[in-house]
Amino acid sequence: MYSPELDRIYELFALEGTSPAIVFQKLVSVYQNQRIRNPDKRSVVVFLDMVDDLMTYIDKSANMDFSLTMEQKEYFCRVILVDAFIRFKIFENPEGYQYDTTN
Repeated sequence: MYSPELDRIYELFALEGTSPAIVFQKLVSVYQNQRIRNPDKRSVVVFLDMVDDLMTYIDKSANMDFSLTMEQKEYFCRVILVDAFIRFKIFENPEGYQYDTTN
């Protein structure tokens, strides 16, 4: 997934001295906590709950950029989560989904 917005998000992390690996580790941790607390939730609900958890985490962060609106924070959280899913496959494979193994 290529997105100028995604590049901008990761550039901001780099400027703050935060490695994307640390960000992805946090996403994995949030996902694992969601699955432990609610093992029977559907994937879409887990995703939305993760967005909420991440927004709460960002709001409590000492590095919070207060110029971001709630909508911008939610958008950035969703973009990063989707990227993590596609690039690093941090979520469990949804039932019945077959990865393209020809590439």
